[in-house]
Amino acid sequence: MEANNMEAMREALAKIYELMTADCPADEVEIANICFQALSSHPRNCDVGTAEEQLTRYIAECRLHHCNNCPLGNNQREYGIYWSQIPYVAEEGTVK
Repeated sequence: MEANNMEAMREALAKIYELMTADCPADEVEIANICFQALSSHPRNCDVGTAEEQLTRYIAECRLHHCNNCPLGNNQREYGIYWSQIPYVAEEGTVK
């Protein structure tokens, strides 16, 4: 299983660190569940590829939807920020 969503991974590591350094450390099952949830999180667009590859995917998405049908709303200045945070969709159209 590969790491996908870096935000989820960081939150999981912070939670695990907190559990392991507490007066009464968590058990292995609780820690394994936290790890599994983080590893199972879908990557966001900002988690996949180089900046150049992300820009290419973003432009392709914009061309696909056009402004009046954009699933991200109607504020052009914020499109890129919203797009970077939504789940990454592979070329075959499935969320990875």
